[in-house]
Amino acid sequence: MRQFLFSITILCLAQTLQAQEWFVKKDLQPEWQVYVGNSYQPFDSAARKVNNTIYLKLDLQVYRGDWLEIHGIDPFSLFQQGKLVADNKKEIIISVDSLHKFTREPVWFAIYTEEPISTRTLTTRIVTPVDQKLNEYVGPLPRVKQFFRNFILVAGLVLTVFFVLILRLNPKVTFYYFSAPRLLALRESDDGQSLRVTSSANILFYLFASLLLSLGLMAMALETASSFKLLQFLQEQSFVALLLRWLYTSFFILMALFIKAIVVGFVATLFGIRDQAGFHFLAFIRFTLLIGFLLVFFTAGNFLIRGGSDGWTSFFYGSLLWFLLGWSILIFLKLLRRVNFSVFHLFSYLCATELIPFLVIIKVLYE
Repeated sequence: MRQFLFSITILCLAQTLQAQEWFVKKDLQPEWQVYVGNSYQPFDSAARKVNNTIYLKLDLQVYRGDWLEIHGIDPFSLFQQGKLVADNKKEIIISVDSLHKFTREPVWFAIYTEEPISTRTLTTRIVTPVDQKLNEYVGPLPRVKQFFRNFILVAGLVLTVFFVLILRLNPKVTFYYFSAPRLLALRESDDGQSLRVTSSANILFYLFASLLLSLGLMAMALETASSFKLLQFLQEQSFVALLLRWLYTSFFILMALFIKAIVVGFVATLFGIRDQAGFHFLAFIRFTLLIGFLLVFFTAGNFLIRGGSDGWTSFFYGSLLWFLLGWSILIFLKLLRRVNFSVFHLFSYLCATELIPFLVIIKVLYE
């Protein structure tokens, strides 16, 4: 009964401490161990062995006044000396002093998950409140990895130079793409020059949109623990690897845009509205640029100012679904005023050009 009441107490405290700001005093990942045969061995992240349980041996007297923070992508169970402390949790912050009541000797902790454990799916740290004086043995506090910030700054500089270049080459098309009021208006005039999907100026904007959108997605993935496979795929641990991942992701987004252009042109021809294919596709590119700009401005800006934030990432990543729904409604209303279709006929056209790609995008984003 005492163990049960203790578990309830510390879990309630953990919920009230979510808004507290913390300093990281020590990352416990280097101390992870696995039980192999009849002995404990250091956890090897490079090994291909599947481990569902990791062990930690801690001298709790060293960390008196601090807190044990555990965060996992998958639900985990925490045991202390074989006794269950927390079950089916994704995040927990426990007072070390509370754990210290059981014993004054170094103790073993075990963390179990049903999914394989890796350094990307589980973090274990000793943290202390920001208003608490740190002990002298701690040394310098770890900061956000500098190469993350360098990547954001370099990528932002590249995009800025790219934007200035295309602005100087063709200012008319640039203003067409970045006119938000015109994009959101239900009626807008045709622009013969800008509606040529295969023009060199438009292709530059396809590339710019790909780079912008991929940077926004990568900014959300930096220093965050997410269960979404796409965000895990975008995480890297060096500056060069981040740049290569950015270019790699941009290439796939660019290929997806070309496929989108082919699909829209083909379906528009089948429905007898080939003259609207350019308007439809370029409106999608303009919307993609708008979303990419918002993502980069808020997620990259927040990262440079405050560092990685799981809450901020979850909010913006979840909002992508609503942006896509908003786009589907917007293009429906725009085309309704440009074609002599019935509502059902237009809906059938959009099912082929928007609904099916929408489901594919949702599958990729939220798997």
